[in-house]
Amino acid sequence: MSNTPVAAQKTEPKVYGRVDINKALKLRFKNDLSYQEIGKQLGVTGDAVHKRLKKFKKLLSDPAATKAYEENKANFLSAAEQELLVHLVDDKKIKDASLNNVAYAFQQVSNFNRLAQDKSTSNLDIRSMQLHSQNELEASVKARDALLKQLEVGDDPQNE
Repeated sequence: MSNTPVAAQKTEPKVYGRVDINKALKLRFKNDLSYQEIGKQLGVTGDAVHKRLKKFKKLLSDPAATKAYEENKANFLSAAEQELLVHLVDDKKIKDASLNNVAYAFQQVSNFNRLAQDKSTSNLDIRSMQLHSQNELEASVKARDALLKQLEVGDDPQNE
């Protein structure tokens, strides 16, 4: 039995088990909790949480900034897209970097921006898909009719 008074003893669990990284990250980003608070919720020490999330330190250093970014992601991506457009038409930039690399970067940012705005990244047109399906159906019907005609001619006793 310890001589330390009960009130002076730490109440934090001494569990160094597995830390659920997904839960820990959500608690850190969404709830802006400290490592100690996260540890209490997950049943591990704050030190254990810190050790598991150490590789995310740069991202975790300012959860408020991360939240602000998430809330304004479409605007940030639009701004990046505009910046890349400026570089696409800048003669000096074109000479320094391959146009293909700049165009690829633009495509990637544009796709992320469309996703952030809940838009499709695909350029499929439903009307063209309907026309394609209709053309395939018509071709199948013609092929079927031709095959039936050949079978009728083959079964006709006048052809023998």
